[in-house]
Amino acid sequence: MKKILLSFTLFFCACGYAPLNVATSKMLGESVNVITIINKAEPKDSITLNDNFTNYVEHYMHKSVSKTADSKIILRILSSEFIPLYYDEFGYAKSYKAIIRLEFNVTFQDETTKKIITSGEHIFNTNTISVLSDEQKSRAINLASQKAFNEFALRIIM
Repeated sequence: MKKILLSFTLFFCACGYAPLNVATSKMLGESVNVITIINKAEPKDSITLNDNFTNYVEHYMHKSVSKTADSKIILRILSSEFIPLYYDEFGYAKSYKAIIRLEFNVTFQDETTKKIITSGEHIFNTNTISVLSDEQKSRAINLASQKAFNEFALRIIM
């Protein structure tokens, strides 16, 4: 058993693998100040996005979020749209694609700045009602934003 564990450890170390929190610690430090610019057209989406990104930073990147931090991230929604993909025989939309574009202005712990633009998509079906409810929109934005957050994390590391 020890040989197998040692083999996995050597394999991951030899590949250069580092967990996300370790890989981002060099750039962001251990604490991050997250500021979200509220979109006047969709303020509810901006607040939901702020909560989601704060959770992402705390749980996936393992950073603490505070006002006085090593680095600062300003998050803004550039656009969010819902594109109908499929219509039924009566002309009602039954499948949609949610697309969200986000802008991150990052000030790293060494005081350098970087502007990162990411996007995320999520395809979903509606049930019998062809009109999108707020709950469906919110859920689609949440899932699409997770993909945009993952792209953001990769761009921080690169």
